[in-house]
Formats: sequence, structure tokens, C-alpha cells
Amino acid sequence: MKRGSRRVGDSGGMTLVEVVTVIVVVAILLVLVLGGLGKVRERAEGIKCMSNMRNLHVSLASYLSDRKNWPQCPIELGDEGYDAWWLTEMTPYGIGKETWQCPSMAAKGAANGTDSEFKMHYIPTPFDENAITPFRWSTQPWLVEIGDNHGKGNLVIFPDGSVRSLDELMPKQP
Repeated sequence: MKRGSRRVGDSGGMTLVEVVTVIVVVAILLVLVLGGLGKVRERAEGIKCMSNMRNLHVSLASYLSDRKNWPQCPIELGDEGYDAWWLTEMTPYGIGKETWQCPSMAAKGAANGTDSEFKMHYIPTPFDENAITPFRWSTQPWLVEIGDNHGKGNLVIFPDGSVRSLDELMPKQP
């Protein structure tokens, strides 16, 4: 009989050591793949958040073009009805609840206060009624995200539609 060949009657199956080795290798591969998927999901949520802000920018620019003024919310930030007022005002411009909410915050369970209370995650700048005011300063944000949900500081959108994080905008400390 040649060396390494099996005898008649051997089952040809795997030994216990081989089975355990395969299980360990598969487990390690799963951990590596699943760990990478979390980062991919976080990146996708960040991209969706930036997309939401750009959609809000387009709707605000359309509002300005149609009405010749910036939306004048009669309710103070933080008061009951503030978020609902913005949702109602911008709905005709194709902006629904999901656009006002960062997917990272929604995934963490911060999408709404109570079932009947809508909470938005992007705060518009309260400009005066003059249609030119939102464009006077190129560094004046139109919207600011309410939290650092993507690890780079709150996101901010500017009159030109660019989205940047506060970390990018702040001078580096020596």
C-alpha cells in the first residue's frame, strides 16, 4: 500500500481536529466580514445624511425662488410645534419626514420624541425675510445637523450646496 493512501474500510471523513479547524477559520472570516459591514453601514448613513441636507438645500432654494423670501417660522427653536411647522412648510417642495432626519440618529432610536411628535435633525438658520440675506455670506450655513453623528463634527450646508463637517471648518489646535 502506498504511503498516504487509505485502507479499505476507512470512512474518508474528517477528523475532529480538522472539523474544529474549519469551524475556527469560518468564525474568524465571519468576524472580519461582519466588522467591515458595520463600517460600510456607517459610511452609507453618512452619505444619506449629506444627501438629505442637499435635498433640504434644493427645497429651500426653490422656496426662496418661488416666494422671494426665506421661510419665517413664527415659533422659537425648541418650542412645541417648531419642527412640525418646518415639515408642513417644506412638504410642498418634496420634503418629507425622512429627509429631516439623519439615518444615523434614526438607527440609534432618536428619530422621534413620542409617536405623535415629529423631531427633525437639521436646524435651519433663522434669516430675515429678505431673499438676498441667505446668500450674503458664503460661509453662513443654511442648515446645521443637531449632533456629531458621523465622527467628524456636526454637518453644515452652505449657500452653494456644499456640505462640510464642523471639524473641517474649525482651525486645528497645535
